[in-house]
Amino acid sequence: MREADLKRKLRALQHRIEMAQTLIRFLKKHPALADRSVLYQAGETPALYFFEKAFIRPVWTKSAVTLRLERYVPDSWAQLKDVQKRVVRADVSGLRPGELAKVLEKVNIDLKKTKQ
Repeated sequence: MREADLKRKLRALQHRIEMAQTLIRFLKKHPALADRSVLYQAGETPALYFFEKAFIRPVWTKSAVTLRLERYVPDSWAQLKDVQKRVVRADVSGLRPGELAKVLEKVNIDLKKTKQ
């Protein structure tokens, strides 16, 4: 029993580490996002929060971590069933800077502007 509990906890911690590392790599690839967002704790994972506009947060899909862009919803806990309505793009992690800028425009984020 102890062995199974240990493995489960270690696996959960490794998942959190992988999600944080994915977000770190993304920020290094897109440093302009650092000025426009804040780190936010979304459940058990860190996320990038664009004030009252959107989130970029890591999620597990099958065996890999992706970064999902979601619209900000004031009371998101009440709308958990409507996740797909909030999702703007299922994975932004592989986008180049120009492509990311176009996707972020869908949620009124202009990376050319200075921090608001």
